Parts: sequence; structure tokens; C-alpha cells
Amino acid sequence: MNTFEPVQYHSPDGIFPAVIIGRGHKYLHVIVETPPLRIVKLPPTFERSMTPLALKDQPYPHPRLRRMFLKFGRKFGMSKSARKALR
Repeated sequence: MNTFEPVQYHSPDGIFPAVIIGRGHKYLHVIVETPPLRIVKLPPTFERSMTPLALKDQPYPHPRLRRMFLKFGRKFGMSKSARKALR
């Protein structure tokens, strides 16, 4: 798992910031900013409902996104695997 792609995930429950941390043949490994913060396995077809996350028309800075996700995880809880993937 060496991918780190910030995206907006358009789910039936709303739009959430997310990070694709791994791409496999069968699943995408994604951390979605919903409590509790954890790694979720989604089929690759769900990538259609994701758009790149941008800040002022530039790619979203990775350190800033990591800080945002870690802060969210401290407040609402986070799995050990998600914490390890974000560090």
C-alpha cells in the first residue's frame, strides 16, 4: 500500500474527504472521514463516485490532509491500521 491520493467520496450519505491508500485488483483501500476513522475496502467501481480533492485549484497538500485526518481520528476514534497508514 504505497498510494496516497486525496479524493472526495460521494456516498449515498453525503460527500466526505477520503484518501485512497491502496489499489488492488479486487478492492480499493480507502480511509473515509466518517467516525470511527478506519480503512474501508471498496470495489474499484466506486472510484467513479470519487473526485480529486483540491485546494485553491492545486492538488491538496498531503501533510495538511494527514493532520486533518489525525485530528479527526483523535476526536472521534481511529483504528490502529488507519493510524499506521496515515503516519
